[in-house]
Amino acid sequence: MFSRLFGAFGGAAQPGSDKIKVVDPVTIRGWWEANQVVLIDVRERNEYAAENIPGAINR
Repeated sequence: MFSRLFGAFGGAAQPGSDKIKVVDPVTIRGWWEANQVVLIDVRERNEYAAENIPGAINR
């Protein structure tokens, strides 16, 4: 799920976005497993309900 979620963005930042840090799925997973990150799923509720990363927040 992590690979699909983060792979969907192609890993490329937008032009002029020098404050955005691109992080690979393996690093995100490590942070997640160490409880060092909170994942916020911004998709529509029905998309979140169909499939999500357990523990991710969707509001």
